[in-house]
Amino acid sequence: MTTKYMENASVSSSGVTLLFPSYFLCQQKEDFDKGLHYLTNFGGTVRSSCTIIRLCNDLATSAAELERGETTNSITSYMHENGSNEEETGEELRKLIDAEWKKMNEERVLDSRIPKAFMEIGINMVRVSHCTYQYGDEVGRPDLMVENMIKSLLIDPIPIN
Repeated sequence: MTTKYMENASVSSSGVTLLFPSYFLCQQKEDFDKGLHYLTNFGGTVRSSCTIIRLCNDLATSAAELERGETTNSITSYMHENGSNEEETGEELRKLIDAEWKKMNEERVLDSRIPKAFMEIGINMVRVSHCTYQYGDEVGRPDLMVENMIKSLLIDPIPIN
């Protein structure tokens, strides 16, 4: 995939919209300037979580997007550039997702300038993305699976005795 596509893809996911305000809620007043520098340089956790969200979305929704005539996503870009089929491309994108997870986990362990609460928000957003898109386009075409997940979470939660 082109670097240009991936730069756009990582900022076009909803992750940026959620992560930026979250960061300032987690930040100590005295560390505000360092945090602003981190965010404006689109630091590791922000970039990795947004990239993973975008790739998960593309893997799950590409078939429906192609049916609607939308042709630009990471799958079609990768297939065009590398002459690979959809299955090979999906495997490569899953490897990219794994690599971004590794970067995010490494930053979580090694980088102390980032508030732990913010790291958890980024990681939890990625977890939600994996859950949302694990069975396909559950956002664009919700089915009984999503209904059951929401029901089990909000209506019929596990009783704690």
